[in-house]
Amino acid sequence: TVASPDAMRTVASDLLAHQLRATCVMWIDMHDDGTKTATPHYGTGEGPPPCRPEQLRLIEFDDELEACLRSERTRVVGDVLETLGCRRHLAAWQAMGTRAYVAVPLVRQGRLIAALGVHHSLPREWTSDEVTLIKATAERTWTAVERLQVEEVLRTNEEQLRRAIQNAPTPIILFTTDGQVLQLSNTWTSRTGYTATELTTFDAW
Repeated sequence: TVASPDAMRTVASDLLAHQLRATCVMWIDMHDDGTKTATPHYGTGEGPPPCRPEQLRLIEFDDELEACLRSERTRVVGDVLETLGCRRHLAAWQAMGTRAYVAVPLVRQGRLIAALGVHHSLPREWTSDEVTLIKATAERTWTAVERLQVEEVLRTNEEQLRRAIQNAPTPIILFTTDGQVLQLSNTWTSRTGYTATELTTFDAW
């Protein structure tokens, strides 16, 4: 069972890198302040282990990449040396060890929130099946990530509510519609002498 959004993305990245023999699978997060962070996962042993997220400027790699992603189009490049003529761009890709890549946008409610990039160290003719697989992996993974993020928020809220009730200065008893006691505040216990173990139902009080 995958327990966190980051773990989910790592698992998906590793599987995709293995299946496509990709040099690197990279998640790019688009933030509200306009900054972007990239988290690369190297799945073929051709690069360092997964790195912490680092700020990224897409314009340094490809003038058309960000515009392509924001218009919800997948960017497929078989050889950066043939597609990109700018030395600045080529130097950036060379530093990353990439010669071919596919970048898939992830858009929610008309807003670009992330992208999934799959890189290869050699020129490559990406097949339609490979591009379809990358797109499907991006969507399925991000849907799972969003679900895990919601679950994390709910767990955090539940813990905050539990602590608020436990430490409340007034006596509080939390119970279900059928009377099952879920929680007692410390103040309730100190004033009545009952603990949650002793008071299992509201009617028993």
